[in-house]
Amino acid sequence: TKDRRVLNQPAPEGGDRARRSGWMRLRDRALVELLYGTGIRIGELVALDVRDLELRAQEVRVMGKGGKERVVPIPEQARRALAAWVDVRRHPGLMSEPLFISLRALYFEFQFVALAGVVAALGWLALVLYVLGTDGSGTMITRDYIQYMTSNSILLGAEFDKIISILMVTGILTLAITRARRLLVRAVTEGITAQELRRFVPDAIARQAAAASHLEPGDGEVREATIFFSDLENFTGLSESREPSALISILNEYFALVTEPIERHGGVINQYQGDAILASFNLPNPLDDHAGAALRAALEIQELLARHRFADGVALGSRIGINTGTVIGGLVGNAHRLGYTLHGDEVNLAARLEQINKEHGTRIIVSAHTRELASDVAARFTDLGERTVRGRQMPVRIFAVQSA
Repeated sequence: TKDRRVLNQPAPEGGDRARRSGWMRLRDRALVELLYGTGIRIGELVALDVRDLELRAQEVRVMGKGGKERVVPIPEQARRALAAWVDVRRHPGLMSEPLFISLRALYFEFQFVALAGVVAALGWLALVLYVLGTDGSGTMITRDYIQYMTSNSILLGAEFDKIISILMVTGILTLAITRARRLLVRAVTEGITAQELRRFVPDAIARQAAAASHLEPGDGEVREATIFFSDLENFTGLSESREPSALISILNEYFALVTEPIERHGGVINQYQGDAILASFNLPNPLDDHAGAALRAALEIQELLARHRFADGVALGSRIGINTGTVIGGLVGNAHRLGYTLHGDEVNLAARLEQINKEHGTRIIVSAHTRELASDVAARFTDLGERTVRGRQMPVRIFAVQSA
């Protein structure tokens, strides 16, 4: 009785969802037709051979629960319904238009998608209007869904449903591409900005600046770090004997030479100050053995400068001061212009140690705290005793360092 009720229901009207979801109705109706027309019991549909349906056979094989197989002829009405179901499964016509529109999305230009969608919708509407204009007898218009699927007839509700679906897909893709394009441009811009900033500020600060929506003066962190300060010997005399362009060329070559070991040992160049270099180890990038790394970089720099000759055969020497202590690294400036630098008494002490090299004729001087933390470095430490430096009341014990 239930099968009869389903079978006697009218075909789906134009408001149904056409081929996208209509194939489910077709399958259900086709099976009802099959059951009602052949007398197959529900339990015998355990193993319905669908390949028979797709081959448009005149009969279908079913397997009962007991494992017994039998062949049942398919009535014409059931075969027409099954054929329509198979056609929809094989050829979902509505998918071709969204696919065509989606391919336009590969251009990543919302104008192409919008144009393709509008053209597809107008083209489909023009086809429907053409059929309506040329079908004077009205034989092309149907309200039977199975007839619509198995003939050249059209179901107006289904056709308008396609047009609406095309426009909806177009609108969604247009909005998605517009948003994705905006996000892509922003991501690329931030990446380029961060890449360029790395040439002016430490890498960690460049990443922070690229990711942050707003930076304020004073943003920074307090941490124990090893401060590395170096200065060229006899730079004043070199400046007097060279043209400005030649002097800049020598400086750039010198900076390139000494920066490599500093960064390789985990240091960060904070500033190039004339012919001087201010670098830090363990700030802003964390580094466990920061004192040892700074001292190894200093020793390597002295070895490089002893061998290297710059433009016109010029030999350069560098004095280095290294100190370890608690400092603050952060942004300074105003709301319109910011710079990253290090602050604290320990930074000043590193600069003072570099100057004391002149008095002792040495190249590297470190504080006692740095000497203690870098005790495993293969080097010769010479105790220079305690020294009161300018700007500090308490004396500081210092050590000269040479390669072992």
